[in-house]
Amino acid sequence: MRVVFNGSEKSSNGVSLNDILMIGPKVQDDLFDIVQRFQLHRIVMSAEVVKMYRQFWVHPDDRCLQRILWRKTQDQPITTYELNTVTYGTASAPFLATRCLQQLIEDETINYPEAAKIARDGFYVDDLITGTDDVDMALSLQQDLIEMLRKGGFTLRKWSSNHPALLKHLPPEDVERRLIFCFQINQDTTPTKRSVLRAIASIYDPLGHLSPVIIQCKMFMQQL
Repeated sequence: MRVVFNGSEKSSNGVSLNDILMIGPKVQDDLFDIVQRFQLHRIVMSAEVVKMYRQFWVHPDDRCLQRILWRKTQDQPITTYELNTVTYGTASAPFLATRCLQQLIEDETINYPEAAKIARDGFYVDDLITGTDDVDMALSLQQDLIEMLRKGGFTLRKWSSNHPALLKHLPPEDVERRLIFCFQINQDTTPTKRSVLRAIASIYDPLGHLSPVIIQCKMFMQQL
């Protein structure tokens, strides 16, 4: 379980914390662009930063805005706390987290040039999806990414890949046993012209990720 705070809750003066926070600009690429680049690689991998928002300190001068009242039972006295780290549920949290991640990448570019480029182009908030065309290079980049992010206090888990070599050396608890990017198409066991057309029409791909494949399907349909 994870606690989520409602930064949009109105206070006694009718103003919420989110009302007075600047949300900041977007500092990462669009998800569509990241996924499009991701599909160009023969060896792909994905991972997630563990509890990313909680890895960043909020400036001491601003922690009073994250003050909460708490008690476990109604007969206990109310205790006051201030949340010291970036809090999920506040309007500025996505920018603060992603901007700090970008700063780490900039700071470590000199030490990890290839991993920094991969991280700069492959992160969407706390999710990393990237790859390369060579297994040995992928393994090297994976290790550099782990080391580089560790310098900022980040742990990468939920690793997934289409090549087992990128997963077998990781602790089992850090591996996510799932497919990275897939579409499921149902085809009749006895194909007919009508069933092939139905299968092609059933492919839901509004962003066009499968266009190179669907073109081949339509050409096959023309031949039929």
